[in-house]
Amino acid sequence: MDPCTRLFVYCRPGFEKETRSEMDARAARMGVAGSSEAPERSGWVLFAPAMPGVSRSLLSKLHNPPLVFARHLLAVDAGGASLPPGDRIAPLLMRIERLAKTHGPFVALWIGAPDSEEGRALAPLGRALHGRLEAGMRERGWLMELNGKEGVRAEVVLLSGTEALTGISVVGEALSWPMGIPRLRRPASSPSRAALKLEEALVLLLTPQERASWLCAGRTAVDLGAAPGGWSRMLLADGVTVTAVDRADLAPELRGVTQLRHVREDGFRYRPVKPVDWLFCDMVEQPRRIVELIANWALSGWCRMALFNLKLPMKKRFEELEICRERLTGVLRAAGIGSRLEFRQLYHDREEVTGLLRVLKGPRRRGG
Repeated sequence: MDPCTRLFVYCRPGFEKETRSEMDARAARMGVAGSSEAPERSGWVLFAPAMPGVSRSLLSKLHNPPLVFARHLLAVDAGGASLPPGDRIAPLLMRIERLAKTHGPFVALWIGAPDSEEGRALAPLGRALHGRLEAGMRERGWLMELNGKEGVRAEVVLLSGTEALTGISVVGEALSWPMGIPRLRRPASSPSRAALKLEEALVLLLTPQERASWLCAGRTAVDLGAAPGGWSRMLLADGVTVTAVDRADLAPELRGVTQLRHVREDGFRYRPVKPVDWLFCDMVEQPRRIVELIANWALSGWCRMALFNLKLPMKKRFEELEICRERLTGVLRAAGIGSRLEFRQLYHDREEVTGLLRVLKGPRRRGG
């Protein structure tokens, strides 16, 4: 019998309620009943299906499409979470052995902790345990070399110095970032930290083939709410020709760049002279107004790809996101426009979510 009976979900601290609501709703649509817990500010949600033996298959289904508020998912066992402070390695190896009998040998070992204040304090312990635990797994034949494309990882989630969960994730289904936290570095010359947010969005939401073909010389983009220019600068580095729309000044180093045109205009009033490949939008405004703006661009044939942020309200954030999703897809569907829309809450997003709209079939493109 598969020892993995529950699903553990890493999320942003403070978004446990939204993650739990989304998890419960998705499971219900799949016909899977269960119970969940989501301690406030913990950075995690735990879901226990009522039917045994479905956690592994449910884990795969939840990655297509991915959950919006989940950073990383893994199937975990139902064993006791307690670890004696004297010897943590032996009990962890016993629990991993049970996993290995069903899912091993493993291609990697990840040890992580929730992205909460308490979880971050456990990072030194995780590093101390990793080498010894990995050596024990190799000695027992439970760990093999990773081929880069497939296989099952063993995972340990530290909840405290004396509590841990053990489980698995699957290469190719989950992100290649432990705990779903990206390892990105902002260029020193970038005018704002927003560049990291865009970089994460492009890595997470685009395939490598899409990034190579859509972010290159010859492509055009409009960047609404561009100041101080973090997103525009990254697009320029990829060879994209950019129209930056913002009443405020851009960073000094962006002035005089030949592939950049700065238009001092309100982002909601701006109309492109001719259609572009990309619309980027990171304006602080009510989510429904942003969605209306994105829909207007798609309906008018002004762009084929749109990447935008929705600043969610403090209450009913999951419900607001679902309203925005339905409004945008509903308007495009009624107009006969084929599209694909996905949302993810990025590590660098804070209180917002990032959306990517692909216009697959739309109206004849026209100028503004």
